[in-house]
Amino acid sequence: MEPGMVQDALHKMLILEKSQVTLYSSLAAKAPNEELVHGLQRLAKIENDHVLAIEQKLLEYFPHQNGTLRQVKDSVAGLGLKGFSTLINTAGGLAGLGILMKAAAAAEERAMADYRKAIAHLQDQAIIDIFWEHLIDEELHYLWLKEKAAQLMN
Repeated sequence: MEPGMVQDALHKMLILEKSQVTLYSSLAAKAPNEELVHGLQRLAKIENDHVLAIEQKLLEYFPHQNGTLRQVKDSVAGLGLKGFSTLINTAGGLAGLGILMKAAAAAEERAMADYRKAIAHLQDQAIIDIFWEHLIDEELHYLWLKEKAAQLMN
C-alpha cells in the first residue's frame, strides 16, 4: 500500500475513533445508573487509547503533518460534540438511551468492517497489529452495547 493510502487509512480510523470517544462520553453523562456510566466511560477510554495509538503512528510515519492532524481532531471533536449532544438531549428516557446505544452498536459494526477492510489492504505489520487490537475491542464494544440497549428497551 502506498504511503498516501496508509495515511488515508489512519486518518479515516482516527476520525471514526474520535467520534466514538465523543459519543460515549456524551452518553455516559446522561446514563441513568452507575453500571452504564462506568461502562460508557470505559468504552470512551478504550476508544481514546485507539485515538492515541493512531495519532502516534501518524506522527511517526508522517511527522510533517502535525498541523493537519490537529485540524482533523479539532473539527471532528467540535462537530461530534454538537451533533451527539443534540441527539442525546432529544432522546427521552431509558428507551431513547436504548435506541442511541443500539445506534452506537451499529457504529461499532461499521468500525469493525472498516478495520477488516484496512487490514486486508495494508502491508505494514505494525499498523496491522494495531488495527487487529482495535478490531477486537470494537467487537467487544458491539456486544456490550447491543446487550445494554436491549435491556434498556425492555
